[in-house]
Amino acid sequence: MGGLTGPGSLCYDGPMLRTLLPLLVLLGCGSPDEEDTSGGPDLAITVSIDSPGDGDRFDWDESIALEVSAKEGQKKVDLGAVTWTVDDREIRGESAEVSDLDPGDYTVEVDVVISGEHYGKNVDITVKDKPEDTGHDTGDTGSGGPGTYAGTMSTHVWYDGEYGKFDGDCPGTVSLTVSGSGVIDGTGRCTLDGQYDMDFRIDGSQSGSSISGTLVAESDGTEYRTPYTGTGKEGGHFAAEYDKTFQTGGDSLRIAGTWSADPQ
Repeated sequence: MGGLTGPGSLCYDGPMLRTLLPLLVLLGCGSPDEEDTSGGPDLAITVSIDSPGDGDRFDWDESIALEVSAKEGQKKVDLGAVTWTVDDREIRGESAEVSDLDPGDYTVEVDVVISGEHYGKNVDITVKDKPEDTGHDTGDTGSGGPGTYAGTMSTHVWYDGEYGKFDGDCPGTVSLTVSGSGVIDGTGRCTLDGQYDMDFRIDGSQSGSSISGTLVAESDGTEYRTPYTGTGKEGGHFAAEYDKTFQTGGDSLRIAGTWSADPQ
């Protein structure tokens, strides 16, 4: 009988190798002429939309959180550029939100870049119909009602990213209309650092003496949507505040401030 091939080994050489080979394979020895070159299985990258869920239903005035993640096996993977597409809108960021969608069915799509490769995922959602009676206050209690309004906005902008750092005021004006059903539709413009104009679209709604909606700014085809909340006060005066930070790649942009408007 031959000897052991190494200290403490269960693998034999010699004339009994052929007889013992089946047992040796079970013990992990294998053939002496074989070399294990396997590097283990390749783990596929899996992209998941964490929010919204497939089949989720939302109220017509509800903001919808957009969140995505990826794993390689059980290990979380860092994401590169993330682009969401909802109702022909492009929204960027690993965590974002979308609002002001008309009632109906939508497909939420996301494109994620990981190590130079693109990965896609989508889910279907539904935005429910508006209730017939929104509880809109027509002015009997002194809150804002249907009509045309104008006023001012006081915005502050912080930026830290590829193009440097900025921290400055952006004062401006707003103009909006409120329909009989409480829909707010308007525009705003502020001048950043006394030099650069920033244009906003003001979407929203009024229910009783409360208002809520979104300031929408667009840059290079990307929408930056900043939610606002506020009130319609005595005399038809509207006042709202907003604060939102956007993360896109290595860039950070924060928009915060207030706007107010009075009947015209």
